[in-house]
Amino acid sequence: MIKNTMMNTITLPQNWLFLLCVVFLIILVSHGVISATWKNYYRKVPLGRLTHSQLRVKQGNATAEQRLNVFAHRIALSLFQFRSYLFTLVCWVILVALHHFELLTF
Repeated sequence: MIKNTMMNTITLPQNWLFLLCVVFLIILVSHGVISATWKNYYRKVPLGRLTHSQLRVKQGNATAEQRLNVFAHRIALSLFQFRSYLFTLVCWVILVALHHFELLTF
């Protein structure tokens, strides 16, 4: 008699797709906040490739309206960048692995 045991299988939580969406939104918002507030974010970008608002953020004298413009612009562009999806996938896999090894419960 052969026993069918499923040992060492990864079982995802029932809300895994919701978790993936939440991680993606956190990545987008954090990328937008960093680009709108941290002037060193643009240190390797030539001045000719920056918009007026991004240039003001780089110089450190941007207004709230310009920072909001950079925030929205960065979120919109992050929707089409591969690295946003790759970083989201890596973070999601880490969270699922932590859940699998019972170091994190959700």
